[in-house]
Amino acid sequence: MLLGSLLSAALMGFNAVYAIVMPRSGPHISPIVIALAGIPNFLISLRGFLGMLIMFWKRDNLVTLISAAENIAQTTFSQRAVLAKNCRTWLTFNIVLAGFCLVTFIIVFSLSWLHGFEYENRSMYGTYSLLMDTLTMPVWSYIVLQVTFIYIPYYFTQLMLIAAVSMGYILGDCSTALNDDLRQFAKTLNSTVSKLNKLPDNEHHDQAGSTLQNFDKLFAEIKRHAHLRERLFHFSDQWNEHFGFFVFLSYIADVGAAAGMLTVLVTGSETSSVEFPAKLSGALGFVLFATMTYLPLATAAEMAAHAKIILYEAIGTAYELHDKFNMQTLWNSVKDFSVMVSLYPIHFHACGFFFVERKFIVTTLTLLVSFTIILVEFLSKVGEEREVLSEDALRPAIRDMLAMHLGINFSFLQKAHSNLKFV
Repeated sequence: MLLGSLLSAALMGFNAVYAIVMPRSGPHISPIVIALAGIPNFLISLRGFLGMLIMFWKRDNLVTLISAAENIAQTTFSQRAVLAKNCRTWLTFNIVLAGFCLVTFIIVFSLSWLHGFEYENRSMYGTYSLLMDTLTMPVWSYIVLQVTFIYIPYYFTQLMLIAAVSMGYILGDCSTALNDDLRQFAKTLNSTVSKLNKLPDNEHHDQAGSTLQNFDKLFAEIKRHAHLRERLFHFSDQWNEHFGFFVFLSYIADVGAAAGMLTVLVTGSETSSVEFPAKLSGALGFVLFATMTYLPLATAAEMAAHAKIILYEAIGTAYELHDKFNMQTLWNSVKDFSVMVSLYPIHFHACGFFFVERKFIVTTLTLLVSFTIILVEFLSKVGEEREVLSEDALRPAIRDMLAMHLGINFSFLQKAHSNLKFV
């Protein structure tokens, strides 16, 4: 399957380049549109191949991270009923996200094939040409190969991404539970200090015994919370180490595929009865894959960052203890905890290229919308596509540019193409 995915990616890339630099018979379609229409399949094939390699390479790390997530969840939710409720929530999240990706994927590519059948007047038992029309095969066999070596590997990598996102979702719930415990800690601390402040100075010594017991409990509690926060940070650090490149690969592939689908959507060069739903579902599907899939990671990072605000409020109360009652130990513990949260934030990133945050998702949506608007404006200003992007003008210009800058000679391809057709 790995070899098939690699060959599929190479084939899709070759077809995209060939659509631009070589003449093509048949219905007049812009070579740019042909190339961009092939980008989604090329990126999906490439992601499937590289994703399968990463899955094989990181399989032991994936098992280790799942075990670590399970241990952290058990530590955070000590009550069995609460843990069982959260486990059901996490399982439902996995099933819903995996089902959404599967259904969207099936709809997108089913409509795409129906559109291609109608537009190109193909049938399931017709022939499909590849590699400069030198390789032909039945359409049904090409669909089987495409499903086997492109769609299935891609969906496997999507399941791996869902597993990584689910771990982030679990970490977000653990961070939320930790924040609730910290709020309760700050509330108890503030209440205890308020009681001490209301006592006359001569009664502070009489109340010292019970007060110190309360502060000992608070000291043990803040130590436990700090230890859990440390475990959450180490888990996120391992997640970034093992899944960072995979997130980067998935994001680039999905954004590129979404851009290709949006290009096909706005050009309108191909017509069929399912043209609009096919193109619209493809564009929306990959836009959602490139944005909403990562939202749980951004939310988890935000939940973890809330601990800084809660501890900042608790530091003031703890400092009052240190200043008035010389209770330095508890104040130092809260202060050290706050410093740790500030210096070692919990976040998710893609090999350091970008952080998965809410503004990252908004930026991606803005980028795709801006790309679509610019493309529409460009097509409207240059006039009809067939006049500006004609085969007689554009393809020779691109061939000359590539030959001049890269030293590529395409004459042998055209000769080989003619000879093979003659044979």
